[in-house]
Amino acid sequence: MDTHFLHHVLLHLHIFKNAGTTFDRALSKLFQDQMTSYDTENPGARISIEHLTQIQQAHPESRVITSHQVGLPVPVYSGVIFHPVFFLRNPIERIQSCYHFEKDVQKLMNDDVTMEMYVRRNLNNPKINACFGIQLATIADNRYIKNWNRDELTDIVVNSALNNMQTARCFGLVDRFDESFEFICHRLETYFPELTKNIKPAQQNISEASKNIDDKTKYVQDNLSKETYSKMLDALKGEIILYETAQKVFENRYNKYSKRT
Repeated sequence: MDTHFLHHVLLHLHIFKNAGTTFDRALSKLFQDQMTSYDTENPGARISIEHLTQIQQAHPESRVITSHQVGLPVPVYSGVIFHPVFFLRNPIERIQSCYHFEKDVQKLMNDDVTMEMYVRRNLNNPKINACFGIQLATIADNRYIKNWNRDELTDIVVNSALNNMQTARCFGLVDRFDESFEFICHRLETYFPELTKNIKPAQQNISEASKNIDDKTKYVQDNLSKETYSKMLDALKGEIILYETAQKVFENRYNKYSKRT
């Protein structure tokens, strides 16, 4: 296939509290007006394959599209190739980040709302939410998830997410953000020469949590009752499998890349 006439689009699957803002700001500096950020007015909506096609066709000059509401698979049609990119994060450590961000930055809850109360509320929410299911649901084939309910996150969905992660050209880990950014640029620079520019992303909304995961996961455990912590681990089972597998895949890929550079 002659790739000269193909239009390549970097598609950022922006998962809440997964370093997406930092990644987007770096991309914005590189691509400027060739980058489109798009979310619907409904914060709980998801963007279908058909809708993503419409977004791309409405912004044919865009070489980057980023959205909190887009997932996989990507559209396939003549002349356009999407390159999905996403970041994954330790799902236990991630909970404290969601809690503090929603409480201290977004001011979505009163000061007296404890982490115990926050986690229990999200556990009782049958919908896929910021704490439970969002990473799996974004990376898996979203045609398995019709109603955005947590009970739809079956073994089939977990296996789909694992497969999509393992076959992705590149993805990142929040706790290894700098290495991830470097590797993503390396893997995609053939299609996006802008990524060869020496740019160091200014980290936004990446808390110290990502730098000392053991301490922060212990912090979560210490601030939850044994019952709630146990239920949390059970609810995160699929995402823990996804993250731990992603760590091994990334380590293997990055080691091979670093030995060649």
